[in-house]
Amino acid sequence: MRKLIVIGALVFLCGIITLFPATVALRFAPDSLRVSGVSGTIWSGQIAALQVEDLTLSSVQWQLEPAALLVGKLAAHIEADIPGGFVNGRIAIQGETITLTDTTASVDLLPVTERSSIGPTQGRINASIQRLTLENEWPVEIIGEAQLRELQYPPIGSRSLGDFELVFDPQWVSDDYAAAAAIRSTSGPFILTDTRLQLGDNRRYLISGRIKTAEGTDAFTRNSLRFLGPAAADGTHALSYEGRL
Repeated sequence: MRKLIVIGALVFLCGIITLFPATVALRFAPDSLRVSGVSGTIWSGQIAALQVEDLTLSSVQWQLEPAALLVGKLAAHIEADIPGGFVNGRIAIQGETITLTDTTASVDLLPVTERSSIGPTQGRINASIQRLTLENEWPVEIIGEAQLRELQYPPIGSRSLGDFELVFDPQWVSDDYAAAAAIRSTSGPFILTDTRLQLGDNRRYLISGRIKTAEGTDAFTRNSLRFLGPAAADGTHALSYEGRL
C-alpha cells in the first residue's frame, strides 16, 4: 500500500511539473541568464531569445522528460538557433556531467574560435553526434561525425585550407586520451594520411599523422609544409601538434 502511495505521489509531482508555467520558473534563474519572449510550461515551452554570458540563443524550444527528474537528472529535447547556425537534439544534465545524444548542429566557426586559444578560424562545422559527454565543460566521450567546410586560418593567410571530415569512434581511445577522431581531407590543397585528433584530460589535444599537398597545388602552399621537416619518399610530412584549450 505504501509503495502505491509513493508511486501515486511521484506521478502527481510529475503532473504538477509539466503544467508549471515557464515564465514563473525562470524568475528563479541566475542573473547571468537573460531571457525574453517566454511561453509554454516547464514541460514544453519556447524562448524567443536567451543569453548566457557571451552565448546568445534564439527560437529556443524544449520538451522536458519529467521522468528523468526521478533519478536526479534533467533531460529534454531541444531546438535552438545559435549565431550562424542551429542545434537540435537531446540533452541530459546530472551534476557536472552534460550528455548530448542524437544531436545535429551547424555552427559558424568564427564566433566560437575568435576568443579561444586557437584564434579566429573561419569556416563552418556540421556535426551529427550520437553521443557527446562533457565533464567540467570538456569532452570525455564522443561518438559521431563532423565536417569542416571552407576552413581558413587568418594568422597564416587568407587561402582556404579545404574541407575535412572527422569521425569520432571509441576504437581510437587510449588511456591518455578519452576521445579521438580520424581526420581526412575531402577537398582542398592538403591530403591527410593516418591522421588523428585526440582529446585528453586537462583540456589537452593532439593532432598527429601525415600530410602532403595535392597534385597541382601552387608552390606557396607546397612550401608551407617545409617547417614540418623533410618529406618522406611518398611526399608526406610527419604532422604532430599539441596544446591545451
